Amino acid sequence: MKKNAAGLSNICIFSTMVVITLVCTVVLYLGLNGITHHMFPYDVKINYAAGNFSQEEIREKAGEILEKNGVQAKRLDIYEMRSFSCSLTGNRFQMPVEDYEEDFRVVFLALEDYNRMSGENKALSPGQVLFYSQGSDRGFESLEFMGLSLEVAQELGSIYPYPKAGRDGMGTGYAIVVRDREALAQCVAAYAKESGVSDLAGFLESSYQHIGIVLEGSEAGKKGAVSDFIQWGRENQEIYAGHYDGIEERAQLNAMYGGLLFIGILFGLIFFMCLLLVMYYKQISEGYEDRGSFEIMQKVGMSGREIKSTVHRQILLVFFLPLAGALAHTAAGMFMVEELMAALQMFNGRLIGFCTVAASLIFILLYGVSYLATAKTYYKIVR
Repeated sequence: MKKNAAGLSNICIFSTMVVITLVCTVVLYLGLNGITHHMFPYDVKINYAAGNFSQEEIREKAGEILEKNGVQAKRLDIYEMRSFSCSLTGNRFQMPVEDYEEDFRVVFLALEDYNRMSGENKALSPGQVLFYSQGSDRGFESLEFMGLSLEVAQELGSIYPYPKAGRDGMGTGYAIVVRDREALAQCVAAYAKESGVSDLAGFLESSYQHIGIVLEGSEAGKKGAVSDFIQWGRENQEIYAGHYDGIEERAQLNAMYGGLLFIGILFGLIFFMCLLLVMYYKQISEGYEDRGSFEIMQKVGMSGREIKSTVHRQILLVFFLPLAGALAHTAAGMFMVEELMAALQMFNGRLIGFCTVAASLIFILLYGVSYLATAKTYYKIVR
């Protein structure tokens, strides 16, 4: 049975493909809700030119729409923010470089807006900021933004609506909370200076107010409220800057990822069928090859018990070698699995690890049952 190394390698390859496909499929299924909410944290989000509506006016209008549709606002965030594309070297944020992979999105918020959104009551001294990384924590005590030195008073663990990924990657974002809108204007001016903006006053005024709402209630009521909010936005075209319908966007993502889920299940079944076929025909071919050898051993005095023991040892050896190889390859491939899931906005490393262990145990069970079933054919041939 040791002669057919090609058969063992094929079993190892198909076993690895089954486990990896099973892991990706299960992770995608269990993490689908987290993925869609990571990409679209609000049920509806509308952007306006800043300063055209007071918060009281917005909350009053929101209350009318919510009451009309019989739903409640689980979360209603109104905030002004500025977003810039930067590169990060050490603790220095600079203008973007040519390598797109090294560019990051940096969001600036005023402390007043942050405290209102988070329900906290933090305070900052002049020159101090709160820092947040969507990827791994940075541990900065200070940072430099376009030549402007800032002291990091605290590194935050979370900021809604910028979910924590917990790992660095393409598209990693950062948020910097400054003391007040005057400090925010200083950071905007520093960026404008570095980027060569000629109309500084116009650049400072080109700020947008963001309204994000998470709804509670019936699906019909939520869809009606989202439609009314969007319609309200479109009625103010002179200040309206855009929107997204989180409910509809999530539904489309669910449909798209549902297709990927089906493909994953299909590929997993195909790989497992290929594994069974290779395993079965390997047992048959090697059974006929080994039968002559065992007949000779019997003629020279080897007992039936000794022959059975030899066959058992060889079967166990051939059983464990591809399995061990498959699990080793799976462990080595987990980095690529995490990168693939990150591309789909899935950053739950704990879930990926749990699914990997569970999928490996399930595969070991299925592999063992399948191997024992096909091994009976080998026993019948060599006896």
